[in-house]
Amino acid sequence: MPHTSPSSLPAYDYLVELLSQTDDSDFIREILAALLTEKEQKEIANRIQIFALFQQALPQREIAERLGVGIATVSRGAKAYGQHDINQLLPNLSHLNL
Repeated sequence: MPHTSPSSLPAYDYLVELLSQTDDSDFIREILAALLTEKEQKEIANRIQIFALFQQALPQREIAERLGVGIATVSRGAKAYGQHDINQLLPNLSHLNL
């Protein structure tokens, strides 16, 4: 069976459409809590923090130490950071004060 990217799945498209139609952060938080385990939510938060620290030009090892994650986690974040225009997609990460 060929690999299908999440963005080509009807259920994923449904979620994107639903989230794009609201500015109710409590509603979005509840949807994410229903869909994601606490571990998955933490992993997403870590990825965002990794991006924020890359914006500050910190080395990968320091990022891993600061966040208490493995270097492989930071390396995967670095790969995603390099593949996407994170500064455009996630502006104002500096307010996280890491």
